[in-house]
Amino acid sequence: MNSWFLKLYLLLYLLVVGLALSNLPWKIDADMYSVLPQNHALKDVSQAELKWSKNNSADFMILAGGKTFEEAKQSALLLHRDFAKDNSLEAFELFTDTNAVQNLRNFFFENKMRLQTREFAQTLNTDANAIRSQALAKIYGASPLISLENIDSDPFLLGENGMERIMGKHALGSWEIREGMRVAKDGDDYYVLINGKLAKNVSSMGGVIGKIREKTQNLNVAFSGIPFHINESSAGAAKEVTIITTVSILAVILLLFFAFRSVFPLAVTVSTTLLAALLAASAVQLIFEQIHVFTFVFGTSIIGLSLDYSIHFFSHWKNGENGFSVRSKIITCIALGCLTTQLGYIALMTTQFPLLSQMAVFSFFGLLSVFLSVNIVFPYFKFSAHGKFRTFYFNVSKKVRITMLIALAVALVFGSLNFKIENKLQEFYSMSKKLQNSEMLAAKITNTGTGLFYIVTGNSAQETLQNEEALCSQLDSLVDYLAVSSFVPSAKFQSEVFASINERLLPLYAEQFALLGIEANFQKDEDKILSLNSPLPAMIRQMADKLWIGEIDGKYYSAVLLLNVKDREFLKELQVEGAVLVDKRNEIETELTVLSKKIIFMILVAYAASLFIFSLIYNFKSSVKILAVPLLASAIAASIMSLLGISMSFFAIAGLILTLAIGIDYSLFFSKGNGSRDVRFFAVFLSMLTTVLSFGLLSFSSFTPVSHLGISVSIGIALCFVLSFFLIFPNDQRTVEHN
Repeated sequence: MNSWFLKLYLLLYLLVVGLALSNLPWKIDADMYSVLPQNHALKDVSQAELKWSKNNSADFMILAGGKTFEEAKQSALLLHRDFAKDNSLEAFELFTDTNAVQNLRNFFFENKMRLQTREFAQTLNTDANAIRSQALAKIYGASPLISLENIDSDPFLLGENGMERIMGKHALGSWEIREGMRVAKDGDDYYVLINGKLAKNVSSMGGVIGKIREKTQNLNVAFSGIPFHINESSAGAAKEVTIITTVSILAVILLLFFAFRSVFPLAVTVSTTLLAALLAASAVQLIFEQIHVFTFVFGTSIIGLSLDYSIHFFSHWKNGENGFSVRSKIITCIALGCLTTQLGYIALMTTQFPLLSQMAVFSFFGLLSVFLSVNIVFPYFKFSAHGKFRTFYFNVSKKVRITMLIALAVALVFGSLNFKIENKLQEFYSMSKKLQNSEMLAAKITNTGTGLFYIVTGNSAQETLQNEEALCSQLDSLVDYLAVSSFVPSAKFQSEVFASINERLLPLYAEQFALLGIEANFQKDEDKILSLNSPLPAMIRQMADKLWIGEIDGKYYSAVLLLNVKDREFLKELQVEGAVLVDKRNEIETELTVLSKKIIFMILVAYAASLFIFSLIYNFKSSVKILAVPLLASAIAASIMSLLGISMSFFAIAGLILTLAIGIDYSLFFSKGNGSRDVRFFAVFLSMLTTVLSFGLLSFSSFTPVSHLGISVSIGIALCFVLSFFLIFPNDQRTVEHN
């Protein structure tokens, strides 16, 4: 029977790992946006938002700066020379059409009877003479934004309205064209713009983005765009994985060698853990089709967690029993401990949080692999003890125990008074100061958004544009914005403007020409509707492609970006049919708080399930006693974190689930474990050390969620051991040494 289990286990392992390895190279994700909760109240809005994010995730910009235009230009030319032909880039644009501004002017002139604002249409419909007065003021006002080159056919300067709207409000940024390049000033510094886009299926991690960062180390440049954030976060994560994994493995090797004084259990334990990590990564790749870089950071915790079963197995090695005899002593406690831990990971998988789900799947399969290895493979090993094997037991007086319990009770009471659930999105990713300054500069120069935007929807492209126009009419007096309909209005609005101009303004043309004293060269525009598929100037096409999301499941979507928002609360109260305000930061923080409360509920459900299972094996009183220890430890851990000023974030609370799931092992082995008490103490103590070590190292991560989870689990696990030892394991005045 055992040989069949062994064959099935090896077959399962090879199948999972083989399928995953056949998909090499694996896709490694480092985009923090992609792993945030996507649980908007309206599913279609969430889908549109996600598609919009992905559509723009490959775009980036570089601002090459200098004290003079010439200095900025030379930096830009250097970068363009090195990367313009790179196959990893779909675009790396430095030069723009020297006629870009003229093309814009021609575009608005050719469509002057359709591309007008709602304000213009309202004024025309109420007082056509006001349009005349406005035109005369522009003609004789010598505005630098106004061109009179088409005045002989456009006496009311209708074509200039669009140019004035774009250039005057800087809807496309504070740029001017110089020597074929887009140039802007910030104070005394000049900046030349380079627009870039990664080619499809090209990762932002390392690669061309890494080369650009390396090339610009000694240049005055600013970066903006998701690829640079992914590159920075992935580089930091890779460094952390290397450091944390190296330190964990070295520390565990030293600890195990000191404990067992033999190479064999050390080699077997480390090999089993590495194989578990391979199976875990393979399972994540097969289930999610990609692995987030921070899953690897969190995955280093499996090093300490998965050692527990090996430690319990080899701790009975001193008795000289064969592997099957050892397994019979530990199988019940290990199986129950594994079951409760896996219930905790299953609870984390259901949180609708992609990153946490990946982490939970990784740990679930890693722990499962170790459990199967210890119980199916280990019994076949032929080995015997070598050298000294030392077990130990801490003698703690009753006075010390009482003092410690009183201290923990005080911490529980005072910490609970300050307990609050708090999630801050900025803690998910702390960008470097340099990149933060770059983004601030880019936002200032390009007049980008504030994190607030609307998702607009309709049953057709035209209905979406009409809904967008209804929204923008409400926003006009409140905030600046960027919208597709500002450049390409709906067919309905274009027709209305065309009809109004023909009816109310064309009769005034002859009089206007006479008033200006110029010879008329007027030709009535063709009634041709402009659409998103029409030829558009490059600058407008780029903006339209950025804002237009397109069709999803038979409905059409667009985004309206809000600029310079001053009154967020009023916007939240604004209700427009077909438009939903998305405050991503607030939405995510609110969702994380909701999920945090769900986790607390799932803790109770997991414990109820554990209590039922334990009661089938032990009596109800013993089951409550075993489960009460990690529950109390989790409460005290939360209180201690509150006293230390560490916010109980989503990941800190998730750590409490792991504390409950893992900590049961200690009270279980202390209460129901087989074998001598000194061996049980030794095994539990060593298991606690490796788990606290691995999760404790996570607390040094620069990624705050991982750090909070590491702190939460390490404090909780240490408390689980202390409480199990004080409350369950009876005091004994012995130290045992075996030769």
